[in-house]
Order: sequence, then C-alpha cells, then structure tokens
Amino acid sequence: MGNKSKAKREDQDSGPQAKRAKHEKPSAVDFMYKGKAGGRDWTLSVALPASIVANAQSHELRSYLVAQIARALTIYGVDEVVLYEDQEELVQQGPGGDDSSWNSGGAWNDNSWGNDKSWGNDTKKDKETNSSTSSTSSTTSKQAEEQAFSWAMNFFALNLQYLETPQYLRKILFPMHSDLKFAGVQNPLDAPHHLRKGENIQFREGVILVEKHHPYTKPKKDGVFVCCGLDEPVWIEDGCGAEEGVRVTVRLNQEDFRYGELVSPSVPREELGIYWGYHTRTCRSLQEVFTQKPFWCEQDEEQPVSNKGAALISKRRQKMNFSFHPFENYDLVLGTSERGRDMGTEFSTKKKLQFKHCLVLFGSLGGLEAVMKDPIFVKREQESQLAGKKEEDNKWSVSKNPRQICHHYLNTCPHQTSRTIRAEEALLITLSSLDRFLEKA
Repeated sequence: MGNKSKAKREDQDSGPQAKRAKHEKPSAVDFMYKGKAGGRDWTLSVALPASIVANAQSHELRSYLVAQIARALTIYGVDEVVLYEDQEELVQQGPGGDDSSWNSGGAWNDNSWGNDKSWGNDTKKDKETNSSTSSTSSTTSKQAEEQAFSWAMNFFALNLQYLETPQYLRKILFPMHSDLKFAGVQNPLDAPHHLRKGENIQFREGVILVEKHHPYTKPKKDGVFVCCGLDEPVWIEDGCGAEEGVRVTVRLNQEDFRYGELVSPSVPREELGIYWGYHTRTCRSLQEVFTQKPFWCEQDEEQPVSNKGAALISKRRQKMNFSFHPFENYDLVLGTSERGRDMGTEFSTKKKLQFKHCLVLFGSLGGLEAVMKDPIFVKREQESQLAGKKEEDNKWSVSKNPRQICHHYLNTCPHQTSRTIRAEEALLITLSSLDRFLEKA
C-alpha cells in the first residue's frame, strides 16, 4: 500500500500541473521592490574591454561568459556597463559573421531598438511604404556604425542588451540573429524590472506598438499604445514624438493599469531607489570611456562633475598630456590590477568613499597596462597631441601608466593562489569587495 501511494505521489509531482520549485529568496524579492527611501541619485559604472569575449574558445562559451558578467552587474546594482575596444588587431578583423543588430542609443532608453525591423517578416511586406523607407535608412546607418567595431564588441553588446531586456519584450525587439544562437544557455538576470504578469508595481518596461498591431482604434490622435507584458496594451495619452517599436519606461496608473505615462528610465531609481537594469555604452577606445557622455548626462542633462574630480587630482597628474579628462564625468575612478595597492590598506570601512558617479575600470588579459600600450590607445593619443600642438621642445610622450587616470589603483584579490583570475571572477571579486567601502548614500 505504501509503495502504491508513493508511486501515485511521484506521478502527481511529475505531471504537467506540478508546481515548479521557487529558487528566489523571499527576503531578496521584498528588498528589490522596497528600494531606498527618497530614491538615489548616485550611479555605479563598470568599464570592460571587448577582448574578454574574444578569449573564449567557442560561441557557446562566449554566450555563457556574457551571461555570467551580466548577472554580476545585476547582483551588485551596476547602472552602466561601458565596453571599449582595447586591441587594434580585433578591430582590424572587422565585425565578422552576420551583421549585428545591437544599438548603442535611442529615444527614452539606451537599450531601445529600431523600428519595423523588430517585427521580423512584417518588414518585408512594408518595403514599398514610406515608413519602411525611414526604417531601412536607420538600419543602414546602424550597420555602418557597426563597421567601426570588432566582432567581439558587437557580440558582447548584443548579448548584454538582450539579457537586460525583460523577457516579454525580447521577441519584439530582437530579430533572429546568429550571435544569440545560444541565448538558451544563459542564466536569466531576474532583475526588478523583469516583471511577471501578476506582479504589480508602479513602473514597467514596454515597447510602443506600430499602428497595425493596435488592439482597437486610438482614443486620441496623439496617443500611443505600449506593450508592457500585461493582458492589454497600455494607453499613453501624451505620447507625441515617441517612435514606434522603441523601448520605453512607463509609469502605470495605479487605479487602472490600462493607462500610463512615459518617463525617463532613471525615474524608478531616482524616485523609489529601485534598481532598473544597466545601460550598455560602446566605445572605440579607452579614451571614449571618459569623453563620451554617460547615460545620465543624456537623459537628465546633468552637468559634468569635473570640479569635484579635479580637486582630487595631484599636480603631477594634471601635467600629464592626455587627450581626455579622466575625471570630467566621474568623481570617483577606480582602476583594478594585480599591480595595484591592497584594498584593505588603501581604504577604511570607518571612512567610506563618497561619490555621485563611480567608475570601476577593468583591463584586458594583460591588465590596464597592456590596454594603454596597445596601438589603438597610443595612436589616438599621438594624433591628439599633434593636433593640439603639444610637441614643444619634442618632450611630449604618451603616458602608459594607468595610475594617472584613476583616483585609486587597486588589487582586489592580493592573496590569490591561482596564477590567473578570469574576467568574470575579477568582476565579482571587485564588486563584492568594494561594496563595504562605498558610501551609497
């Protein structure tokens, strides 16, 4: 009798109606949506070299590697990931393979994507219309932009953006692509903005629907319908100027979720302190990590933090002939290397580091030193110095010392007992070690 009841119970557990085990930590779920009282205006950024992906041996391993990095960024609440080209050899190889579909910018959200191209086969049917003409031109410009990047950068950026996008928007925003072939082996991020249908919070990510996909006639001419992963699209009355097929952040009407308004992607973080994913920024060199505007400058028209950063630069650093100001947009820049100082002796938990915008720099396999010795960095510096007429007395030279562009140059794992630390391991070690020294107020 006991064996029969046991077998019956096993059949029930393995049936289609069996409940899946929940692996999330209940306290973590509560904390994610509780946020920080009064919101937060500080940001945490991470800069990674594109060559990290090139070191993986296969397409499948590259996909899994990017997922490990994306999960580390999400776990520690990184707001911006900056990818930069660090090897001229990779750039000279070109994009390689199929044309990538990643996008480095767009309306409302840095992770927004193109127009009708996102709807797959429907694009082919609309080629004769005026709307498809603009879509084709935008697609061409994106493909031209990609040519300046290596295949490793295209792969890295596309997979990072795919993982950061909520699951219910991926089929809309991402067409079939060879770089996403092994997306199935990537672990999900489970970030706060990756909402299930039954989870109700004030904000949701969505995509503006093209007119032919509207569920019914628009109540007003200027409004738009937005797919937010709910049973019905959300009606945005004041959607004038928003492009179809673009990812947006929506503040839902708490009395009726069928209505809402478009807001900046920074609003959930600034108002409620909720982590709302990372923004992916791509750079053609290490210099552009500092010269390009970060996402908060583009969205909020915030002024650079050069005055705060300049106060922390020594006189010797100010004399360096760099073509860029490393502390213009970030008031705290931390470099990581096995040749850096022990974090335990550099910082104190009693006096935490205060900042508004922090950037953590990671180097390639040879470290930040190798990045600054690569022709892709050296040539840009030489060209800039020649253009700026800094060659007086022929004493100018390109600095290859990464300590000059960092407030602190750190070794986050001084007692390692392995010859090497992989990029994904260094990222986790550094973010976990820094967490207790940063004043996240």
